[in-house]
Amino acid sequence: MSCTELDRDIIAQVLGGRQELYAVLVNRYREQTYGLLRGIGASHEDAQDVAQEAFIKAYRKLADHDPCRSFAAWLYTITVRTYQDRCKRKQITLIEWDQESVADETTPEMLYLRAESRQHVQQFIQQLPPAQRIVILLRYTNECTYEEICEITSLTMHQVKNALYRAKKSLKKLIEQGGSHDVREVSDVGEMSHV
Repeated sequence: MSCTELDRDIIAQVLGGRQELYAVLVNRYREQTYGLLRGIGASHEDAQDVAQEAFIKAYRKLADHDPCRSFAAWLYTITVRTYQDRCKRKQITLIEWDQESVADETTPEMLYLRAESRQHVQQFIQQLPPAQRIVILLRYTNECTYEEICEITSLTMHQVKNALYRAKKSLKKLIEQGGSHDVREVSDVGEMSHV
């Protein structure tokens, strides 16, 4: 059974009266939701609060979820919009993304190198313009399809592909130059109005 089919089954059971099963969905998507929020600039506390608020909103609107669509993409849409609303109210500033990594290598050297590498990439992602940052996180961290990214961000397919292309190009330059390059020079993607 695929993840989407399993999600549909759980949602049907929750809507059928087994509300306690919603915890399965929360546990499945908690880390990705938190990571997405940290990646788009939420502080640790705000990411936790917004993720919790998004899960509550999703639970309350669960009957509105279209079973033909991905629950994850629907949840990420709610999450991003909840964060955007909070930003408008509080004028939240962007901070460094600090998601803990889980490494499968067991040697201390490999663990250190992998953590250091991941930290550098995360720092480079933070230097991207908001439109590029969110699409790259949704695509590669949260494994969303292009269509799901369009739905979540309200960007057109062309804008999503363009933002991903430019984000990868900018990240490559940052990595090659060790982070000293101003990525805003190579970015002419219009900022998303909501992010």
